[in-house]
Amino acid sequence: MTHEEFDQLDKRAKKIVADSVKFAEESPEPPLEKLYDYTYVDGATALGRPQPGEREEKQPAERPEKRPEGGAAPATNGTNA
Repeated sequence: MTHEEFDQLDKRAKKIVADSVKFAEESPEPPLEKLYDYTYVDGATALGRPQPGEREEKQPAERPEKRPEGGAAPATNGTNA
């Protein structure tokens, strides 16, 4: 491949990317119920992710452990258990 051919391919690729970004930025946001449509991940069902059209129930966030007033974080043994 010559330097000129490389420059032509590079310029074409950059134009495609710029046009794609412009299209995405100018497009309206999809509705929330379409969030998972056309999104594919190996093992998504096994991981408990909702299928297209299903809504995921939000679970309340876990509360961090309370620390004594002015105290340090509880000691751990270095595992994520």
